[in-house]
Amino acid sequence: MRASSHHQLLPAICAVLLCALSVSCGKENARYRIGISQCVGGAWREKVNMEMLSAQHLYNNNVEVEIKNADNITSRQTAQIDSFIRARVDILVVAPNDYKSVAPAIVRARKHGIPVVLFDRRADTRDFTAYIGGDNVAAGRTMASYALSLVSGSSNARRGTILELTGGKVSSPARDRHQGFMQVMRGNRQVDYRYIDTDWSNEQTYRTMTNYLKSHPAPDVVFCHSDLAALTARKAAADLGLAGNIRFLGI
Repeated sequence: MRASSHHQLLPAICAVLLCALSVSCGKENARYRIGISQCVGGAWREKVNMEMLSAQHLYNNNVEVEIKNADNITSRQTAQIDSFIRARVDILVVAPNDYKSVAPAIVRARKHGIPVVLFDRRADTRDFTAYIGGDNVAAGRTMASYALSLVSGSSNARRGTILELTGGKVSSPARDRHQGFMQVMRGNRQVDYRYIDTDWSNEQTYRTMTNYLKSHPAPDVVFCHSDLAALTARKAAADLGLAGNIRFLGI
């Protein structure tokens, strides 16, 4: 099963940016700059970038979009946000890499009068202009309920086993997805549930899954916080000849 909360972000992001710009684009020959601070790359984030780059052409080159990618390095994202502040961009869009550490840079942008739109990920501050994103707690609960349904349908007499491989819990999606998953799993005596923290990377996901399978019986279900992590975890199990016995779930 794949739960998705990202495809609805594209029109929402464009709508927020275009509405904000439409208030001020009446100035003749004015040029407005939008700074985009991405925490990392990836296929769906590239899709978001292309949507925003396309939107700039609706204003006959009066709008310029600049995108920076932090490659999962929080200090780099903070420096990139500060560079946008120094450049006095008109709007700043941020997908925070770290829930806490990126927040001061967002506050600095607001102190300079720059509207800040958070998308996909939240930050540890209320000082922002808008947030666009999915309900990751609900997504975690949905995946937990589905995982339990897979285990309850098993003909095995033993308790079902469910393993959760989290994303990096310094980011809000991982925190929220884990919270939702735990809400459903907590106190459920019908399953043996455990979780292991990872950092979103394919390398650590593969290593974590491999090490777990070498020291534990194969679980019935593995819930990963991203599709890529689920594919990577399945590859680790396949390399050990165990993939056929496990259900892999991703968001």
